[in-house]
Amino acid sequence: MGIGLGLKMILDHVAILVEDLGRSTQFYSKILELPVARILETQDAKTVFVNAGNAMVSLSEVKRDKVNPPSTEAKDIGLRSLSFRVQNVEEAWRELLRRGVIFTSSPEKTEGGYKRAAFTDPNGIALELVEYPGP
Repeated sequence: MGIGLGLKMILDHVAILVEDLGRSTQFYSKILELPVARILETQDAKTVFVNAGNAMVSLSEVKRDKVNPPSTEAKDIGLRSLSFRVQNVEEAWRELLRRGVIFTSSPEKTEGGYKRAAFTDPNGIALELVEYPGP
């Protein structure tokens, strides 16, 4: 019989490196309506945390070479997308379209039985809205 460590881990935040902190903060806090929870400033960096329900998204500005932007192809290793659960994908999709968000896919039902609609943030990070069936 093994000894359980009793780790009750809860996701705290997902960190995203961005090119323009002001534009990214505007997108996440105003367009997606994720309130700013905290701002951390050091000599070298500024990070804005937005509240996304049970976890946060941290946005930190970085200057990088645009020659090799990150990819979201299935063969790549790493974060593929950041998903936000909504009650109704179609309604959220319409509202975000009204706010100027450009979607890479319209609401669709997946093979897994849930609905999704994909878009990107100002840095090209893949985001999606998801709606699961049932109560």
